[in-house]
Amino acid sequence: MTVPKKDGRTHNQSWRASELPQWVGPSSFSFSGNDPAPFDGHRWLPLSKETEILRTPVKDATFDAFGPSWHSWALAAQTHCSFLEHVEKGELWKYKFNIWDYHYTRLSINFYRL
Repeated sequence: MTVPKKDGRTHNQSWRASELPQWVGPSSFSFSGNDPAPFDGHRWLPLSKETEILRTPVKDATFDAFGPSWHSWALAAQTHCSFLEHVEKGELWKYKFNIWDYHYTRLSINFYRL
């Protein structure tokens, strides 16, 4: 993986997915949520195709209170970025769920859209 060069400018601090470049890489690339960040200042970039999500940590997401979302920094970061992308697009309706009856079983509070 090539680490972006620091050229003295402040790196893009925008939370808006539309202001970020799309991720580009080999089709064989995948990233485990258990791996450390590739470099200091790493951030998720928008994907060009929805199918590319199957090679990212969010593919392992569950609603289990103690599932992968609890331990994976990468899954949490990716979920957060996805939420911000939907905020920017005005698509918060995607986060409105019907009432779920879990019969007092604990579940994760990390609600997200896949």
